[in-house]
Amino acid sequence: MSNGDITPPPTTRVRRTYALRGEEHPQTAFHSSDILRIRDEYAAGARSADIAERFGISVCQVGRIVNGSSWSHLTGGISLSRTKGIRRYSKLTPDQVREIIARYESDRGLNKSALGREFGISRQQILAILTGRWWHEITQGIDRTRKASV
Repeated sequence: MSNGDITPPPTTRVRRTYALRGEEHPQTAFHSSDILRIRDEYAAGARSADIAERFGISVCQVGRIVNGSSWSHLTGGISLSRTKGIRRYSKLTPDQVREIIARYESDRGLNKSALGREFGISRQQILAILTGRWWHEITQGIDRTRKASV
């Protein structure tokens, strides 16, 4: 045997073909029930910062759990949405949006600026509602703006 034919000794280390996930991982601080509680609290409207403080984790980690990128084997990778058609920070309610549409369609003399001032929003926001770009769940994407006749 020559010096160039030396083969390394066989490895005794066992390699896993999968990564340890969730509770199986030795460094985890959570149980599956904790993750489900975090998602439930978020879905119920709790702030991410409050959840993070309660569980002793970062706001970013709460976000990863909620959006399904962390603990995806448990969550199915499904992101939670609190809104489900409800706009959390909107100045308008769905009834107000319906009223804007109805008033604009019924009153030919009413312009977008006046309507916006009345509801405390801009003319551009009124236009976005009337063209169906905003509030799709109410407008169904229908353009309600008046077209100039030629």
